Amino acid sequence: MKVSRGTSETDISLEFDSPEEYESFFEESEKNGFFSLDQLESLPKDCVIRASAVGSPRSRKVRPVAVTGKRVWLITPPAEEVSQTTVGESLFDQIRKLPVSERVNLAMKADLPERRILMQENNPKINEFLLRNVRITESEIAWLARNASSPLSTILAIANHSSWMGMEPIRTGILCNPKTPPQMLHQLIPNLAGGDLMKMHQSRYLREDLQLAVEREMKRRGMKIIRKGSE
Repeated sequence: MKVSRGTSETDISLEFDSPEEYESFFEESEKNGFFSLDQLESLPKDCVIRASAVGSPRSRKVRPVAVTGKRVWLITPPAEEVSQTTVGESLFDQIRKLPVSERVNLAMKADLPERRILMQENNPKINEFLLRNVRITESEIAWLARNASSPLSTILAIANHSSWMGMEPIRTGILCNPKTPPQMLHQLIPNLAGGDLMKMHQSRYLREDLQLAVEREMKRRGMKIIRKGSE
């Protein structure tokens, strides 16, 4: 990954050598809630990051929720990561001090910064009410869908919601999440689109039996199978 300054002081560019490196970087970053840019001496608090990959038309603009040192946060960072003067910490502390019953009630009506904090708890009841929040976004549901720490009840609630599963980022999260029940995935594999099969085939977290089932289906359709580590 090549990191460089953009045209203004707050612009930062990330250029990846391949679409696979691009996807892997953001998959890991969204799982962790942050990524680090150690290549730069400092990061402006209001930086805007633009990412692209060689050979791919896709690009992404990231406006960090917070910047602490060389870490770029995609979610509200834990209190210990930010100074006492930041709004993010204050909100984090306010929410974490609430009883669980009040955090559950908040989840139903929470705005984006509040939802990001509540999502980090991986609490089944809180997630249940987050998913009922009419303002929850596709990207937030996709994050819950691919997060390996999400409770099983959250995974099943998303997987059984037909309109959410019609959205590619959410569907990919469910198909590649190691916590998704294997029996459910075995039932889905014969009816998946080729692109979905390919994403499962390329996933680093797929169980061996599921990997074999995906490869059998790909062979049946005449799709090319690329073994991990091969060119």
